[in-house]
Amino acid sequence: FMFPRQLPLGLFDANVAHSNIRNGLMIDEMEDANGNPVLADYNPMEGPYTTDYPYGVRNVEAKFTRFLAYKNRESGVWGHTGLHFDNCVFQDNARAFMVNGRTTLSNSLITGESDNVGNPIPIWDQAALPRSYPSQWGDHTDLLQGHSSYDNGGPQFSIGNTFENFVSTADRPAGALVPLRWAPFMLFPRNQFGHQLTFNNANRVYINYGASDSEYGWCVLDADGSVTGIAGGAWIQTNETHLLRDGCTWKAEWNAYVCPLFAENYIQFSLSSASQPGAAGGAGTGYDIPKTGGRTIRGIVRPLGSDYYTGVKGEMQGSVRMDGSFQLMHNLVARKAYSLEFYTDDGKPSFSPSNFEFNMQSSSPGDWIIIAIPYPVGTSFTAQSPYVTYTQVDSFAKLTPNSIYYDAATKHLYLLFQNTYAGQEFTDVFGYGVTDSGSYQPLTITASCSSCQPSLDGVPPIPTLPSQLVAERYVANLQGCQSLVSPSSTNNGQAFFFFHPSSYSGYKELHYKFFHDVKGTPLTISILNGAIGQAGKSLVTQTVATGTTAAAGIWYLSRDQWEKLAGGNLYVSVSDTNGVEVLRGQIQCSGSCSKPPKSALSLSDVCNPTYGTLPIYTDAIVKPIEWGAWIPENITVNPSYTDDKVCGANSLKFRFENTNNAFVISYWGSQTDLVLDPKYRSLEFFVEVAPGYGAIPLFVGTYTEKGESKSVNLAANGVDNFVIDETVWSRVRVSVDDLGVPTFTGKIKNVLIGFNRWPPAAGELLIDEFRWSTEEANVITVLSDVNVVTSAQVCVAGQPVVGGRNSQQQMASASSLVALPFLFACLVALLL
Repeated sequence: FMFPRQLPLGLFDANVAHSNIRNGLMIDEMEDANGNPVLADYNPMEGPYTTDYPYGVRNVEAKFTRFLAYKNRESGVWGHTGLHFDNCVFQDNARAFMVNGRTTLSNSLITGESDNVGNPIPIWDQAALPRSYPSQWGDHTDLLQGHSSYDNGGPQFSIGNTFENFVSTADRPAGALVPLRWAPFMLFPRNQFGHQLTFNNANRVYINYGASDSEYGWCVLDADGSVTGIAGGAWIQTNETHLLRDGCTWKAEWNAYVCPLFAENYIQFSLSSASQPGAAGGAGTGYDIPKTGGRTIRGIVRPLGSDYYTGVKGEMQGSVRMDGSFQLMHNLVARKAYSLEFYTDDGKPSFSPSNFEFNMQSSSPGDWIIIAIPYPVGTSFTAQSPYVTYTQVDSFAKLTPNSIYYDAATKHLYLLFQNTYAGQEFTDVFGYGVTDSGSYQPLTITASCSSCQPSLDGVPPIPTLPSQLVAERYVANLQGCQSLVSPSSTNNGQAFFFFHPSSYSGYKELHYKFFHDVKGTPLTISILNGAIGQAGKSLVTQTVATGTTAAAGIWYLSRDQWEKLAGGNLYVSVSDTNGVEVLRGQIQCSGSCSKPPKSALSLSDVCNPTYGTLPIYTDAIVKPIEWGAWIPENITVNPSYTDDKVCGANSLKFRFENTNNAFVISYWGSQTDLVLDPKYRSLEFFVEVAPGYGAIPLFVGTYTEKGESKSVNLAANGVDNFVIDETVWSRVRVSVDDLGVPTFTGKIKNVLIGFNRWPPAAGELLIDEFRWSTEEANVITVLSDVNVVTSAQVCVAGQPVVGGRNSQQQMASASSLVALPFLFACLVALLL
């Protein structure tokens, strides 16, 4: 098989394109089988290409080197999807470079206007205009552009480039870095246009604010400060007021704001409906929306609690897609709640859609937003994602990522969208990693009203958040002088944390984001245990999947790790490409932060319980019980492991070769299947991960002779240590109610313990004192102990790290991990 759009590039080196009426190099708008132009990607993949893998098995780099493009009337390069251009030269093009997707422009020279003045068109005044211009009509007012963000997709990088001679005049603005013009999409908020850039005689940034959405939705990271001059990096963003925050500064020559690094992050949402907002206004305020920069505003987002008439807002024109549907997009500050309203072309309130699809299509692990859409009282709703049918709850406090809530008092439907990837997924762009797992599971809402005319009585107030969205704030100022290895390092950075004692996943979640200006790849970022001036210990190390800036993820904390966090005994370490630590920052509470509750576990109760038990394993499997495995060839069991145990002489050790497996306890035959005495209220065991395997999430399940089954993902409330890791034996108690035992009509045939981690990996567990217990399962609550610390720089004079406002006011974050439900379902099917 051959698929030209997926074939690796081969050699593209030292080619030249000049004097074209449009583009020097065009990689877009391909043809279908009938010769018709279509939007298409060039997405090179490694073969073989078979019927099973028609698009290849993995992405490969398409690298274009030493390309020279000059005096092209549109773009030096216009491209679609992930490409790498290196060591290129662009001169005298209307726009030097514009490629979307996972794209990098590196180590190149981009010249806005060279000494080659060309041949000026005679119709213009030669004295006033002494050079040719890209416009074929000699128009000298068009924006002169260097590296332009393309509309949809990313991340896009600009690394090690030099920009020269991008000078704005009274008639024509110029920008070395610009957003795409004339596009209906808001731009991807993960683009990084600031890695070791150099500017000579160049206006570094310019936003045009024309008649399309793309220029109003630009949030780009200056990764190392080489654009803004701010050590450690900063954000460059548009003038949309809903994106502004404390510390943002207007830079007039850029027509843009420069904003400090911050904890909350940017997300991008997309809403699609069958048609654009209707022509009729109606009930409500009738507030007219003026056109902005030539745009016709059809959608507005407003932070909840803002003033309807004078408050901050984000505006959208939207667009009709190729399939005829209507789409609105915008970038938002995460961990906040917004209203979303629709308007007609004449600026009057329009109908809310009776059917629409919503997607939070760019975000980092833990990011969330709440969207409130006005609907008439009495409207009913259905909500469905590809894998989940949402429920409708009766209060805002009960709102979850898998439910919806309608409030008759505010006449709004409330939706909570959350990035549920509880890990460190990132997009690798030629060695630079960007955390952006997104949602990619769009929610479809159907309302019972056909003409859903809302009554716009103002923006709803800020609600009291569900407890799972309330977080404590921590920060770390990353400095070379804190490092024990490289105290003279001049690098800078900041780390931001949201800690959730309560979360939808059930774990104690620490959400982190790291920013730094250390050059190169690969880099390593770790969270280590150690006080100021102490070297870290590896047992509590959390290594981030990608060490480049803007890395983000979620860490499930153990009881001891929570204690160290609250006590200021964890720190962030950044190591360079040689593995040498160049930045370190002590993690400190910003505001009020809780300490973990004390464990009520007594060692005497472990080995000589004062409560009733029905043993499964205690030094050996209790006969006639037997053990087995879902996939026997993938598991190794030692029922008499003596090197580490809780009680007696042995523990049970088993190893999975990958995580798609389960250890099975079997009650023999129909005559001895278990009828559990109602006095037993929980399933209890003690567990520890073998050294070298970190923390491993588990599930526990039951299965009956009649095919009934139930599984439980173990989270903090059932685990005394909050997580199952290699640092300590931890007791696990799972309620028989959660395991479905009281509702079963058949006898218990199997009890299962399985790994619940993705992607699959080998792991080893130790288990001891496995038994049914008359004790109730633990429900661990957070005690009222509070540790108040003011975050400050540790060793360099200057402004302290900015402390957070109250987490309720900041609407701090949470994340949930939906833990591989198919694993247990497949196991049950095999047992049947």
